Amino acid sequence: PLLVTSERFRPCVVADNRQAMAMAVRRLADAGHRRIGLILIEEGWPWTVARCRSYTESLALHRVDTDSRLLHWSDVAHTHMRDLEPTTLKDQIDRLLRYLDEVRPDAIIASSSPISRLLSIAVNQAGLRVPDDLSVISFDQNPLVDAWFGMSMTTVELPLREMGRRLAEMARRLHEGLDVSDRTLLSCTLREGSSIRDVNASGESDRDAPGPL
Repeated sequence: PLLVTSERFRPCVVADNRQAMAMAVRRLADAGHRRIGLILIEEGWPWTVARCRSYTESLALHRVDTDSRLLHWSDVAHTHMRDLEPTTLKDQIDRLLRYLDEVRPDAIIASSSPISRLLSIAVNQAGLRVPDDLSVISFDQNPLVDAWFGMSMTTVELPLREMGRRLAEMARRLHEGLDVSDRTLLSCTLREGSSIRDVNASGESDRDAPGPL
């Protein structure tokens, strides 16, 4: 049998992407952010669908802006990590720069390492400061993300070590002829960094500010 970490196959061990996204939105909403953006890759993977749905539901739950333009789609997933440089991402960066200028999110959730790289370049070109001008939460514990933004990033960390342990246990049980769960769902954790501005502590009224005209 094939043991995987994708919900497209069974049996599988996967991160709870709905829980992960709900946790990220709640963290930003609790910090006083009202226009919380999300950048997702244009793929039909189950994790993309789960994160998108949870994001939309969480915005409504926390009574923050539900402007559909805050959700930005990118095809950066087709670019290899070693090629994530400004010259190879010009079209994606230009699209993201327009998004930042026209939609004006006050916080963004970057849903993967490649998207974090794309966002770090766009933020730099736009002359924005993280977290003073824009709070950011990244997904995946890629150590390069901190270097890209020049700070310790607040990050949704996937339970990679536990996923590996559970897969090994499933392989052992299958080898012994024992039953295994069809789908094992593991919670993600939030690693706090310095990439979120606490709007409430600053005494600003971002929640009452109108969106872009």
